[in-house]
Amino acid sequence: MIRNGSKVLILLLFFAAAGCGDKSTQPQSKGPPTVEVSLPISDTLTNYEFFTGRTQAINSVELRSRVTGYLEKAPFREGEDVKKDEVLFVIQQKPFEEALKQAKASRNQQKAQLTYNEATYKRNQGLFEKGNGVISREELEQSRAARDGSQAAVEAAEAAIQIAQQNFDWTVINAPFSGRISRRLVDPGNDVITDNTMLASLVQLDPLYAYFDVDERTLLHIGSLLPEGKVPLDPEVTAKQFPVMLGLANEKPEDFSHKGVLKFADNKVEPTTGTLRMWGIFENHQLDLKPGLFIRVRMGIGEPRPALFVAEAALGSDQGRQYLFVVNDQNKIVYTPVIVGQRKNGLIAVSGLEGGERVVVNNLQAVKAQMEVEPKEVPMPKAKGQTTTTPIVGLTGAGGKGQGTSKASGNP
Repeated sequence: MIRNGSKVLILLLFFAAAGCGDKSTQPQSKGPPTVEVSLPISDTLTNYEFFTGRTQAINSVELRSRVTGYLEKAPFREGEDVKKDEVLFVIQQKPFEEALKQAKASRNQQKAQLTYNEATYKRNQGLFEKGNGVISREELEQSRAARDGSQAAVEAAEAAIQIAQQNFDWTVINAPFSGRISRRLVDPGNDVITDNTMLASLVQLDPLYAYFDVDERTLLHIGSLLPEGKVPLDPEVTAKQFPVMLGLANEKPEDFSHKGVLKFADNKVEPTTGTLRMWGIFENHQLDLKPGLFIRVRMGIGEPRPALFVAEAALGSDQGRQYLFVVNDQNKIVYTPVIVGQRKNGLIAVSGLEGGERVVVNNLQAVKAQMEVEPKEVPMPKAKGQTTTTPIVGLTGAGGKGQGTSKASGNP
């Protein structure tokens, strides 16, 4: 019994010594966690509407011959981009060259006759004025008529030269504007008929029209901003009041890249649909747009207004409501409901902030409301691949106003 009690006493002394060890090896209580925060970015926001439409060539032409003859050359590659005044077709020129030479020879002959008749008239006029009866009045009038007839013949010969020269020039068919040419419809060696035989078609690709239909409600709003209900002739004014961007069917609204200018509107509302057709001119430097494409047009309405933007990664979602975590002056987390808006430059617009708040921008799962934190300020992070700097119009603006909707024949 004594031996067992000694063992128990030894164990108790051992555990007591372990409990009185160096306190520095014991875990210390941690301080507030560090979180990255950023200040909201101030920028501008514009009300907008979406419309569906189609692209249309500003210039489109069917190339036809202005003279009848044999097609001799077609020195272009089908489907290529051609420059203005580039040679596309050549009609056999020999017959028209000979006709031009013949017209010039006839003109020279008539000029020679005019010189003779002019000299005869002046000589008869001098003899008649001397009054010696050598030249009668009838002979004087005959020489004058011959002189006037020769003058008319020279003018007719000059006109014939112009026609022959014009026909000769028409044997070469040039591109009337820069654009993309279609396939060749007639091969060299075939006969072409004046204004009848279609040789190819040419369309201008840069810039392009895009037409879209504006609903009556939006039309009334736009009309209140337009003097006399007309689209301003100054493109700078139009670009400021109604900035338009064009997007394809596979592009997101924030990725629309084809900038344009509202050009003009139709002169009447279509009664069956209650819409007014408008046209814009859009850049197409990359030539990725083609006439006839289904497109969406994003049009800003009114003057830009200030708004606050944050990183989309800073947004949290709570049963469909969006919120931000904001660090207050006591370095505590504050749950802040917001209304999201458009995306711009890799950020997203929000309403519900006053500006200057320190917004938690990442690792939202590690914090909660009323938690004390150690804020570390960093630049507002932007989403990759969204760096556009063009005037954006879209989604709900700051203050919950100005929601964008889709119009016309279908939702984009």
